[in-house]
Amino acid sequence: MGKTSGLSTARSIYYSNTYGYTRAWPAAPKADTVRLVAGIASWIAHIAFWVLLVVGWGDMRRRRASAFLLLWLAGFVGRQFVPLGPLLFGPYVAVLAVGLLFAVFKGDIRVS
Repeated sequence: MGKTSGLSTARSIYYSNTYGYTRAWPAAPKADTVRLVAGIASWIAHIAFWVLLVVGWGDMRRRRASAFLLLWLAGFVGRQFVPLGPLLFGPYVAVLAVGLLFAVFKGDIRVS
């Protein structure tokens, strides 16, 4: 690989590029980046849920659509009583959106 400033290559956090310059390995993502990505994923899940609910309101029986609405409302109200509930609400809505996707399209989702 090249010179790594006297450290063994297995334990070194440095690597040599093709020009012989020594650089550090890329750092792990910061906590702010992880929170930002999780927030974006949560927004995508919420948008998908509400769009699917509006699209499926006429196709599904109102009882089934209102059941998904009540499940969302129960999660929204109940998140304050669960440890880390606000952090788990986004994945909860994502699971509801997947279930709603199968209910709206009746389990027949064509990829092609």
